Amino acid sequence: MSSISKRLNWIFSGPVLPTEPLNYLTSCPAPQMLPDHWEYIDFAPAGIYTGCVRAHAYGGEPQSKITFISGFKSNVIDYNTPQLRALQRAGVEIDIIPLPDPGTEVGYLHDNKAIVREVLAGRTLEGGLKPDIPNYIFGHSLGGRAFIANMLHDDFAEEVVSNYAGAVLIAPHFSSPYRSKPLLNAFYTGYCKVFSDKSYGEAPLDWTWSAIDTVKEKLQKSGLMKSNTAHVFEEKSKVTHSPITRENTATTHGQILYSNIEGEILERRIREEGVPDAAKEFPMVMIGGSKDFVSCKNYIKKVADEFDARFCEFDTYHNPFLESKEARQLIMAAMKEMTDNWNNLNTPESEEEYEYREALAHYQYNKGTGHTYEDLSPDSY
Repeated sequence: MSSISKRLNWIFSGPVLPTEPLNYLTSCPAPQMLPDHWEYIDFAPAGIYTGCVRAHAYGGEPQSKITFISGFKSNVIDYNTPQLRALQRAGVEIDIIPLPDPGTEVGYLHDNKAIVREVLAGRTLEGGLKPDIPNYIFGHSLGGRAFIANMLHDDFAEEVVSNYAGAVLIAPHFSSPYRSKPLLNAFYTGYCKVFSDKSYGEAPLDWTWSAIDTVKEKLQKSGLMKSNTAHVFEEKSKVTHSPITRENTATTHGQILYSNIEGEILERRIREEGVPDAAKEFPMVMIGGSKDFVSCKNYIKKVADEFDARFCEFDTYHNPFLESKEARQLIMAAMKEMTDNWNNLNTPESEEEYEYREALAHYQYNKGTGHTYEDLSPDSY
């Protein structure tokens, strides 16, 4: 079997899942200090403690609501950004659900799917779904993927369509672009290993091209990189070809690898099995960064096409919402369009509007009877 065939066989063979209960490290213990208008809520969806932080709308009752599913290893306080505060000022209430850090365990990607399912469909969080106003779903990175995985189930998709106005998925993670390029694959793998060898959890996911010189220096000092040739670098990084086990997922490097494999399997399933009609009807925007080394824009676009969702690319890294004014403007415009659509479907007609619509329909059906459009206007009642 060729080396390429071996690699493909390994990629799609799937991870080895644990048989014992998972020992999660929560990403969001009750914060000691919260920003103004933020509230911590004790919350354990699907029996897994995550907590929730609710950013209240400024000025009273919210005009709309966002349920924000975080990315991998994200601290909710990191989302206290000018962009989210601007949404609060615009009358938006935001619930931030942090997906948990599994520590040294495996299987967390499947449990994240269960968490998102209960948060959005189970409605176990008091005040999580606001009646009589448009509710939106935001998913960042792994949070966006967990939402998509649930939307492949008809019952979940129908529940979401019934209760939410639309979704914005920010760099949903299905795979990383370095996976298909041996040199970059080896480079990124070595990078993650250097950091995770020092201290578990220190390898950042959102690295960018600006960090390459620093990374190269660390790799050279560690002895992992003695040449710039692809051949030597690939030989030095054969850890990427090992099977997924408890032992080699005990680092951030292993978790990234595991996440990429699971994302590729999900994307392939979507292409091969299709998407429920309800999921295609649901208003959805997916955005990706042209420089993103975490979530591959090409994978995002493929998935967006299958869902009949709108895909937009921006000149950013891993979080276009934070990094691009144009992306923020697009998101706000999409939310307005979703709100208008939701209002048209959910706002009851007044008696005057109903009578006018019925009279106009009657007139159009009986054209030529002597009535005019003006005769049937509401002002004539």
